[in-house]
Amino acid sequence: MSPLTAFVLLASLVVAFGDRAPLNEEVLFGDVAPINEEKSFGNFTPQNEEELFNDIAQWEGRIVGGREARPGQFPHQASLRNNHRRHFCGGSVLNNFYVLTAAHCTQGRLAIPANIRVAVGSHNLINDGTELLVERVINHPNYNRPTRLSNDIAIIRVATRIQYSPRVRPVRLPPGNVANQGNVNCRLSGWGQIRHPAQPGVPNLPEVLQFMDAVTIPRPECIRRLGMSGRFVYDNTLCTSTPVNKGACMGDSGGPLMVDNDIQIGIVSWGIPCGRGQPDVFASVFHHLAWIRRVLAGN
Repeated sequence: MSPLTAFVLLASLVVAFGDRAPLNEEVLFGDVAPINEEKSFGNFTPQNEEELFNDIAQWEGRIVGGREARPGQFPHQASLRNNHRRHFCGGSVLNNFYVLTAAHCTQGRLAIPANIRVAVGSHNLINDGTELLVERVINHPNYNRPTRLSNDIAIIRVATRIQYSPRVRPVRLPPGNVANQGNVNCRLSGWGQIRHPAQPGVPNLPEVLQFMDAVTIPRPECIRRLGMSGRFVYDNTLCTSTPVNKGACMGDSGGPLMVDNDIQIGIVSWGIPCGRGQPDVFASVFHHLAWIRRVLAGN
C-alpha cells in the first residue's frame, strides 16, 4: 500500500523557501520532517503509525486529469504564495478580509504573516489577479489534536480589503451537512501538478486554473478503501471519489470543494498521490461552522 501523504508543501521541497530545502526542521505536519521524495512515492510499505508518519513527504496538492477553467469561473479561488511569489496552497474568499485554507498550509514559517501573500481574481498562476499582504494567520486550535490531520482548517486575515468584481466573489457556507450520506456531485479547483510522477522535459504545472468533478462517498466506504490510512478519516472530514488518473495531487491543499458553484463543503486536506483511484480527504466546512463564525465575529 502507498504511504499516506498530506497535501502540504512542497512538490520539490524548494517552492516555499526558494532554493533552500527545509531538511530537518519542524514543518507543517507537527513533528514530521520531510524526507526523500523517491522513498515517499515509491513502494514503501509502512509497518506502524510512527513509521507511516516518519515517511511522509511534503507536497502540494494539485489536480491530475482536470480541465482548464474559464476566466472568472471560480471567483472564490485564492492562491497562497510565499515571499518569492510562488504558489504553495489554495484557499477561498470568505468575505472582504478573510480567506479559508488548510491548517497544514500555515504551519512553521508560513504561520508568520510576513511570509505569505494571498492572490485573488487570478486565472493564470503568474502575473494575474490582485496580491494582498497578510495581517494574521488563525489556525484551528485543535489542529492535529487529538490525532494528526484532525481539524485541518485555518483562516487568513488580509491586510487590505478584498475588492469584489466579476472575478472575485466569496463562497457561501453550507446550510447543512449536504455531503454526509455521500453521492453528492461536487467540484474541485486549483493550480496543482497535472501529472505524477513528473516526466523529464514535460511541463508538470498548469499555466491556468484547473478543475475537476468528483462525487462524495460515505465515510465508512472512505475508511475501508483507504485501508491503514483510513484511521485518519474523522467525523469532521469528508471524502470524494474519482476515476483512476483523476484526483487532487501536489498543490491543491487548502483549496475549496464546492457544490452548486458557490457553496463550499470541503477544504483539501490529504490523500494518496496521485490519481490512483483512492479517495481524497477534505476538512468538512459544515463541521467547523461554529469555529469559522467565532473567528469572523471576533476579529
